[in-house]
Amino acid sequence: MKVVKIVHNPTAGKRNLPMELLIQIVQKAGFECRYSSTKENDWKHIEDDVDYILIAGGDGSVRKIAHILIENKKTHIPIFLYPSGTANNIGLTMGLERSITSFTNLIQSHLTQSFDVGKFTMDEKDHYFLESLGWGVFPKLIQKMDDHKKDLKKPLYDELPLALEKLYKIVKKYNPKYAVIETDQHRLAGFFLMIEIMNTKSIGPRLTLAPLASTRDGYLDLVLIPAHQRIHLLKYLEKRMKGEKAYFKLHPLRVKYVNIEWYGKRLHADDAVMTCAKEKISVKAAEEQLRFIAPKKFG
Repeated sequence: MKVVKIVHNPTAGKRNLPMELLIQIVQKAGFECRYSSTKENDWKHIEDDVDYILIAGGDGSVRKIAHILIENKKTHIPIFLYPSGTANNIGLTMGLERSITSFTNLIQSHLTQSFDVGKFTMDEKDHYFLESLGWGVFPKLIQKMDDHKKDLKKPLYDELPLALEKLYKIVKKYNPKYAVIETDQHRLAGFFLMIEIMNTKSIGPRLTLAPLASTRDGYLDLVLIPAHQRIHLLKYLEKRMKGEKAYFKLHPLRVKYVNIEWYGKRLHADDAVMTCAKEKISVKAAEEQLRFIAPKKFG
């Protein structure tokens, strides 16, 4: 009997599945089940006899497991994902629905798909990302949201409206930074509000910056928002805050690699903010790939 290790974040989002139901679904599909909660200490250990990992949580839970698999050279283990977080950008990119029926059907299938991992070198060290690597307004947003959560001292279940509001205020006042960008096909320079190297279609509060991005083609999508597009970005965010349909016209560049010199202090890799010196940072799709059990339509 094949073994499924459940990694469950019981406080992720509003529509999480209870532990008992997760175990029931896994056992009914014919697997041996091992349950672990991210609120306990044992969830980070992936035993050698584990055949599948089931993540019931948000993008943060997926990222944590991905780093563990990469560090321990276990990226061959396929992942089931029940996207129960707030944004679920990874699940949305893979076309995963947040419903028990869809999830039950998925866990009974064995359609394994590859999932690219972004890799960048800074300070002579390699780092990885699943969603995006970026400069400009987004690292500032992550810091603001982290500070807000610390002040609350309790889980923030519906953070999307708050994140959009904070991002709007940041974009309004942000001082654009100069950057030099070199890809396999382009060389660009200028002042930017935001640079994002996307692996998924959306980031943060479901900002769909690269709607055609694929996580299994070996490419990354370079999104550039120069200083003169501030008003367009603000109008897009205004509509999002009102709950209206919004479309921000962008033309991402599909790239194999990117070298960036950013004349600012910070970058973000997924939800982690890092200090960056004025050095050239090299970015590409890593040789390491994750494996997900995903629908056929997954791009």
